Amino acid sequence: MLIGNLARWLPFNAGQALGAGARARAMTSQDLLPRWGGGTVLAVYTLVFAALAVTTSMRRDVS
Repeated sequence: MLIGNLARWLPFNAGQALGAGARARAMTSQDLLPRWGGGTVLAVYTLVFAALAVTTSMRRDVS
């Protein structure tokens, strides 16, 4: 387990929170984010990595 509740903010656990049904939530011992929170976390990760990719591509473009 990572430090405190840090693991719930990682992409894998955010995806699990987004896709977990009500019965799976009741059976799991993990402290999952709510569905809207999982979707928000994944969207933020997507935006951050897309911005990094564009920035890196623009800096290293050879044309």
